[in-house]
Amino acid sequence: SSGINAEYGGAIALHPEIFGTSGKDLGQFHGPTSVDTDSTTQNLYVCDSMNCRIVVYSGDNQPLYSIGQKGKGDTELDRPSSVAVDETGQMYIADSFNDRVCVYSTEGGWGFFVGGRGQLNKP
Repeated sequence: SSGINAEYGGAIALHPEIFGTSGKDLGQFHGPTSVDTDSTTQNLYVCDSMNCRIVVYSGDNQPLYSIGQKGKGDTELDRPSSVAVDETGQMYIADSFNDRVCVYSTEGGWGFFVGGRGQLNKP
């Protein structure tokens, strides 16, 4: 267990239970690739790569909402590979197959993206 906590910077320490099943509904995953926690709210952010979204869980492991859907538009994702949350309430998503990094608020509000085709190569 300490290897998991060290690997994810302690994010799992607040959420030690195993949760979620395979699928595409809220609370289900298809290819989760990374997690992070918001130190203010204790919410858990799961990068659900093959479902092209980020799933947000409360501190007691209840699914709250998801961000993104498959596509190339501003608020769409294509196989995101990781998610990170900072102390200012910003969420950074490596939107790998769109070759960009998207920035959202931790409440799910769209911000902007950096990169794109020809600028980043599968961040």
